Amino acid sequence: MQIDRHLLVLRFGLSHRQLEVVDGVVRGLTNREIGSEMQISSESVRTHLGVAMRKVGVRNRTALASATVEASMESGTVPVRTTSRG
Repeated sequence: MQIDRHLLVLRFGLSHRQLEVVDGVVRGLTNREIGSEMQISSESVRTHLGVAMRKVGVRNRTALASATVEASMESGTVPVRTTSRG
């Protein structure tokens, strides 16, 4: 799934880095994998993830992915994107 970044900024006030982390979570990546893509430490990913969860009002990464995809689907802008991990 692809998230609607503009909507998430407007609705939840997420920063660019938080959006990148959320996108990785939605794609099922680990903190280490997200950090590798973003060229930051997994600790920094955890920090961005925690702030994003607080802003969205959820307590775990599964709920974060669900809430952000649901918000994007409500806007009608979520195309299915296939990704291969590996």
